[in-house]
Amino acid sequence: MLTVFETPEELGKSSSPIIYFSRYRADQVDNGGARRSAQLRQLLEGYDVAVVSSLVNKQHENARSPVKRSKILLDQAVRAFVRCRMRKYSEEFGRWLFFSDRRANRWVQALQCRIKPSLVILDDPIFFPSLIRFCTKQGIPVIAHCHNIETLSRGQVSSNYQLELLRYELGLLTQCRGVVTISSEEAFLLRNLGITTGFLPYHPPEPIKQQLLHIRKLRIDTPKRDFLLLGSAGNVPTRKGMMQLLAAWERMGWASGERLIVAGYGTEVLREAASIPGVDFCGDINDDTLAGLLIRIRSGIVYQEEGAGALTRIGEYLLAGVPVVVNNHAARSWHNFLGVIEFKRFDELRNILTGLISIVPEVAIPSSPDSSELHRLLDPFLIG
Repeated sequence: MLTVFETPEELGKSSSPIIYFSRYRADQVDNGGARRSAQLRQLLEGYDVAVVSSLVNKQHENARSPVKRSKILLDQAVRAFVRCRMRKYSEEFGRWLFFSDRRANRWVQALQCRIKPSLVILDDPIFFPSLIRFCTKQGIPVIAHCHNIETLSRGQVSSNYQLELLRYELGLLTQCRGVVTISSEEAFLLRNLGITTGFLPYHPPEPIKQQLLHIRKLRIDTPKRDFLLLGSAGNVPTRKGMMQLLAAWERMGWASGERLIVAGYGTEVLREAASIPGVDFCGDINDDTLAGLLIRIRSGIVYQEEGAGALTRIGEYLLAGVPVVVNNHAARSWHNFLGVIEFKRFDELRNILTGLISIVPEVAIPSSPDSSELHRLLDPFLIG
């Protein structure tokens, strides 16, 4: 049985032997991380697990929001902290780390008021070092659910300090009894560093999976047109990659009549892309609009020059029967999969897209992942 808690007071009164501290709300599915968290929750069903959201419910947040003056003072304090203490990170990522661990300290206080759990599962320890330190001191075993090794993303850290910060993040992971990654490359790295690691590739939770398979059926008899550049611009490597792809599209001078559709969470920051010939800018779209696009597009396009983990949207494209045109770096964990069309340089892109107009490639259905590595790590602690 999964029980969701959104306040430290609620957690302090719980007696669940297993606690999963998630970076996402239980009702959130608007980005890749939230969907990966939903996948893990689905695999934990049937066990007595307290699921703790590290994000405050908006209603709670508004009810407790301080006066405007206090908000300004807090913002100034955070800026000073990021500049002085976290200058090794980008300001955006540093603020994210600051607020995440600030919330983690509240969860630590709640843990001190309740029965000692037999296991803590934790998303990406770099966001919650206070929780890691507390659990280590109290002898509470921790399994890390590693969405990404964050310090591998150059846009989030200063290049002068990247190796130092990578050592720091790896140090947090070594304090865990085990790590579960979504990326085969990161599992390879951690195992070679002597860290007990399981590999659990992303596969959509059942409701999302069924929606994508339904789209796959509808695509069979639907005429295809246009290409889709979809991503969450809140993710730094994704946003940079989308901007680089749009610049390449403009240089390419695409004139086939087929359009590039830009959509996704937070992509309002790319709104100037609407002025590029051959580009339609949609911004944030709802599930029905996205489904309509997936039914008719020729392919998705994915581009990243940096970033870690594995990209959730590639697997979802494939389940929906949509071919994916992707550069080598972004294709990590999806190399040589039927329906994934890789390119190394932008000058290859025109020929690939032209080929997709005349030939519809076969797209294999990704199979449900083997969760045995996850359960091998969890089973010693799980109490049914």
